[in-house]
Amino acid sequence: MLCRLRAPRDLSCPALFGLIGACLCLLAAESATAQVQYGDFFGTNADFEDVTETTLSASDPVLLFGPPIISGDQLEFSPSSFSSSCTTGNTDTTSSQLTTTIRAKGAATLGTVTLGESGDFSLLASPPPGDSSTSVSALLSGIVTVTEDASGPIAPVVIPFTGTFVPMSTFSLPTNAGNGVWSKRDDRCCLGCPQCQGRVA
Repeated sequence: MLCRLRAPRDLSCPALFGLIGACLCLLAAESATAQVQYGDFFGTNADFEDVTETTLSASDPVLLFGPPIISGDQLEFSPSSFSSSCTTGNTDTTSSQLTTTIRAKGAATLGTVTLGESGDFSLLASPPPGDSSTSVSALLSGIVTVTEDASGPIAPVVIPFTGTFVPMSTFSLPTNAGNGVWSKRDDRCCLGCPQCQGRVA
């Protein structure tokens, strides 16, 4: 079974903040500013083929996520340069996407594709306390397309997703002044139709 995963990840700041992503799994690409191919990664029961990062925000480094590592059936990114910051009256958006094809090995199936990420932020105002025009937000959305089941190729089954963050995806002054953390997990079922028993996503 094959699934193709597309998902943008955006960080934006409409005032003063810093945000650093800690972990992101399996995101994907659309229109490219800069693109890097990381290659194929071979897991225990599934392979991640043609893992590609596309940086969409022109002012950012080409490698926002950096090369992933494989651990069992998890493709893990630990970005050190995925951050965004700005000062009063300015905005900054940092945006990158990952694309991969996930292929089950042997008799294995892909029941669920899980995307998870976390990060931290700092919101400051001088003089304090600032107002709600100073904020930081994160976005995770994309598409899982199932293209093959245990019987072979099928008509593509498109499964869109939009992540929900904990405790929330937007933080603003004065309520969220200082430092804080956020995280997101999205379990996307590859069994979008009866015949899709998780072979390729």
